[in-house]
Amino acid sequence: MKRLLARCLLAIGLALFAYAPVAAAAGPLDPAVLSKRPRLVVVLVIDQLRADYLTRFGSRFAPARGKGGAPGGFRWLQEHGAWYPQAEYRVLNALTAPGHATILTGAWPARTGVILNEWYQGPKRAMCYCVGDEGYALVGTRPTGRPRGTAPTALRGTTLGDALKLAWPKARVASISFKDRAAILLGGFSSDATLWFDAANFQWVTSTFYRPDEHLPGWADQLNQRLEARRGEPYVWEAKGEGSGASSDGGIQGFRIESRVGELAAGASPLALELTVDAAIAAVDGLALGRSGATDLLAVSFSPLDYVGHALGPTSREAEELLVAHDAAIARLLAHLAEAVPGGLDSVTVALTGDHGAPPLPARLEALRIPSVALDDDALAVGMGAALTKALGPLEGDPWVVFADKLHFYFDEEHLRAAGRDPARVRQLGAAWLETQPGIALAITRDDWRAGRLPPGLLGEQIGNSYHPGRSGDVVGVPLAFASTRTDPVVHMTGYAYDRFVPLVIASPAVAPGVYTAAAQVVDLAPTLAFIAGIVPPSLSQGRVLGEIFRPRAGSRAK
Repeated sequence: MKRLLARCLLAIGLALFAYAPVAAAAGPLDPAVLSKRPRLVVVLVIDQLRADYLTRFGSRFAPARGKGGAPGGFRWLQEHGAWYPQAEYRVLNALTAPGHATILTGAWPARTGVILNEWYQGPKRAMCYCVGDEGYALVGTRPTGRPRGTAPTALRGTTLGDALKLAWPKARVASISFKDRAAILLGGFSSDATLWFDAANFQWVTSTFYRPDEHLPGWADQLNQRLEARRGEPYVWEAKGEGSGASSDGGIQGFRIESRVGELAAGASPLALELTVDAAIAAVDGLALGRSGATDLLAVSFSPLDYVGHALGPTSREAEELLVAHDAAIARLLAHLAEAVPGGLDSVTVALTGDHGAPPLPARLEALRIPSVALDDDALAVGMGAALTKALGPLEGDPWVVFADKLHFYFDEEHLRAAGRDPARVRQLGAAWLETQPGIALAITRDDWRAGRLPPGLLGEQIGNSYHPGRSGDVVGVPLAFASTRTDPVVHMTGYAYDRFVPLVIASPAVAPGVYTAAAQVVDLAPTLAFIAGIVPPSLSQGRVLGEIFRPRAGSRAK
């Protein structure tokens, strides 16, 4: 009996140790870590920021300090922050919406409910956009002509900004991005200003969810007025010379792209970074971020690298030049924060990460004799339907597969039952057929997930972190590595290393700067920032506090 009791106590102790909020190896922390809260937390997200971008193109970045001691961009963050070169999204589908939802909730898609950028969901039998909500309308300086409403209502839990507002009523939160899903999923429910860019109408907009009075804040109106005054200006983006030597696709040594301010093409250029930083600075000044008396939050997601990466790949010269432009854009924002926030950057905690990585171009894989395959969701859906018809006979009315995206295949269960078909049998046959197709490594069904019939190891964990009943496909395919689609050759949609690893940097006076090799996951960011701010993490948070990054108490030794 005593031995059994001892074993139980040991098991409890080990469980508590495993979930300790601060890593034991760090030793006791300086109490100042909790007593001196930051005035402002800034979270910077670069869309499609591969884990190797900060190292491959590092020779092109500006120094950590410029003239007069002004902060630089990436190098300032690296020299002042805890840098994890390979933080992980342990998910099945590394995409923009799931990534942004994870960053400030501290939770995987299985909990946030944001499993893809869009999914099929009944009973309306329609495609659902991750931040779409017909109950709300867009708000801009002028009518946008876009009826689709937007809101965070698909998100199943709170973000860091929501947690700050729950803890400190005076806290202010702003979220800015060219993409609506990025701004909304970072900002959460209670943001004071969530803005994204309506490129077609060349203006910053929001939703009646955030602005029920149907008016932008005055500082956002002024942003749009300045934009309108620039419409039609010539804009040139060019690169000369050989660059870092890390860009190889197509042998591009330089390029020159001409457009005009207000044209859609300019969104895939440094101009988009300039406009995003303009909006972030306007939010800092308009909301007096860092001066509320509480800990405020500014979340900024930069989008153009994703646009360029999808078209030209991660080793294109354009991608390199955009990283250099990001470096300058971040430096400009940090310089403004140093002046605008009392106490300067010593009062600010800054985090940098990406929402996902990206694979190489298929042509580059082919040149290196690395196998890849192009998949087609629509063709696979048709093929699956034909296989089901052959096995079960024709289905009257709707097709067997009513929606397919990123290898998530959806059936209309109500229609199947009305037609006298067993949905579980249909799912089983559909998955069995899918596994026979070129480029498919594995297929699972909703029934496999419910019964816990998942593959062992990392893949099973990725599925468990990603599958959300009612939103994930009835049949879900796992592609082989380096699979692409016929419409998007550089598509990030997998859990392979090139898609799931991103950098993570946290710069704060409480942090010991350096490169950290300990395992870190992106779900760890939100609870770590909550710890720095001295608040309870967001409601769904399942990551750990990165305790190893904090300065130990003077005189203590790590154990």
